[in-house]
Amino acid sequence: MESYVSFVKELVDQGGPVSGDFNALDNAFRSVAGFIKNSTSPAAHAQMMRDALGEAMSPETIQGYGFLKPYGYSGDFQMIDKIYQQQVSDRADLKNWDLFFHAQKAPIAVRNRKQYFIDMLTRLRRRFEDRELQVLNVASGPCRDVKEYLHQSGDSRIHFHCVDADPHAIAYARETCRHQRHQMTFYHKNALRFRSADRFDLVWSAGLLDYFTDRQFIFLIKNLYRHLRDDAELIVGNFHPDNPSRDYMELIGDWHLNYRSEHDLIDIARQAGFGLNDIRIGAERENVNLFLHLKQGPTFL
Repeated sequence: MESYVSFVKELVDQGGPVSGDFNALDNAFRSVAGFIKNSTSPAAHAQMMRDALGEAMSPETIQGYGFLKPYGYSGDFQMIDKIYQQQVSDRADLKNWDLFFHAQKAPIAVRNRKQYFIDMLTRLRRRFEDRELQVLNVASGPCRDVKEYLHQSGDSRIHFHCVDADPHAIAYARETCRHQRHQMTFYHKNALRFRSADRFDLVWSAGLLDYFTDRQFIFLIKNLYRHLRDDAELIVGNFHPDNPSRDYMELIGDWHLNYRSEHDLIDIARQAGFGLNDIRIGAERENVNLFLHLKQGPTFL
């Protein structure tokens, strides 16, 4: 443990890790996480590693922001938008820590899932070229994905219904998407309590289910599925247990997810009453963020 703490302090003194240090730092975090699992004082040992990082655990770094959780929960809207935009500190002694963060597989997967959503929207528009479309975005966060799709496509015939339990996220998204606001409706709602008389051509939730128990997961997908139109699709994301960034996230960021494999997602969908023909598992390019697709109709997007 002491050797890893010393190594981290050396990196702090040199102004943070450069790319040639990334693998060694990954291995250090992985080794410390393994040590902590068998430790009688896991919290104290984890804090020892965080203390070694010094100012690199301040809110001026993304890893520090994630640990401090200014809105009270991991993966808040600003954290996700920092990842989407690959934000890097202006401070010379801290920027390398942000570069290290963004090089991790988990942030790459988060950026990839934004593109995954945009790709699904593109497929949806190709399927229904002449129709006004309604898309429900659950736990919509910063809505950077919606903004980018509308900017890239110029599609004026999709209306986005964005649901989030955090009023700060809604305010942030309204400002982020101020030029697209006429195509968006916001709902300050807990996803588990969301009800609408509207029916949607696509229901999407990128990162909410990572924090749900299986029971909550089943309840939510059954509820959301009832909001689909005929020939529509529900897509929900969940991180794979083989997330290579897991030790770093948990040790440094105190960021814990409920991980699920392809088999786990299929099993949950089956428990919710879906047949195998209506279930598909997708993944972004890193195969870290999986997606459960549940279709209402003959074919998937």
